[in-house]
This record gives sequence, C-alpha cells and structure tokens, in this order.
Amino acid sequence: MTVIPLAERLLLPGLSLLVALLFLGSLAVGPSAVSLPQAAADWWRGGDSTAAVIFAEIRLPRAILGLAVGAVLGLSGAALQGLLRNPLAEPGLVGVSASAALGAVITFYSGLTLAFPLALPLGGWRGRCWPRGCCTCWQAAMRAC
Repeated sequence: MTVIPLAERLLLPGLSLLVALLFLGSLAVGPSAVSLPQAAADWWRGGDSTAAVIFAEIRLPRAILGLAVGAVLGLSGAALQGLLRNPLAEPGLVGVSASAALGAVITFYSGLTLAFPLALPLGGWRGRCWPRGCCTCWQAAMRAC
C-alpha cells in the first residue's frame, strides 16, 4: 500500500478552495459599490434593485465566463502537453501563435476588415489552422515513404 504525502492529498482540495474564493472575489469586485451578500440575496428573491441587476447582468456572467475560460485553457494546455509528451509544451512550439498572427495580419492588410469586422478574428482562427494542415500533410507524406 502506497502512502500519499499530506501535501499531495491537500493539493486538489486547496486549489479548489482557492478557485472558489477567487470566484467569490470576482463577484464582489467592480466599479460600483455593491454589497455582495445584499445583491445576491436580492437577486435570489427575484428583486429588480440596482444591486441585483448589477450582480445578475454584469458580475455573475463575468465570473462564470472567467471560470469557464480558465478551465478550458487549462484543459487545452494539459491536452497539448499530453499529446506532445512534453511538460513544457506550449502553442508556440508547433507554430500556432505565429500562424494565427500571420492570418490576422493577412486579413488586415487585404482590407477585409473594412467590409466585415469579424474578418480579423476569423483570419486569426484560419491562420492557426495552417500548422495543423502542414503537420497532417507531413505525416501523410512520411507514411507514404
């Protein structure tokens, strides 16, 4: 039977508690002085006070989105490190960051952003696909040899 050190057993609960505290801190912080307990209680009762609206329309979606984006970025980083079997792997290693920037610059200089404002992020998204396509073609060529 393997004995797990105390530090390893407390790591996941400690990090989970830290995320929960930061989530609550994100709900409490904002440019308007709104009491978090009062706003949450008013929102829970279905009130339409200024504090409840600020809590429900601004702070809660912002905190949930921040939590979701952080989780997705962490999972994608872990997946990339697992795929490459390299604990120091990052998107720049396979050229995704530079290719996304190149796609955005090509879209910007071609003038597509004047006609269609979403062309710039779409160009960056399309640019990040280029290394994947190149890697797929390279793998297919290596299998053919």
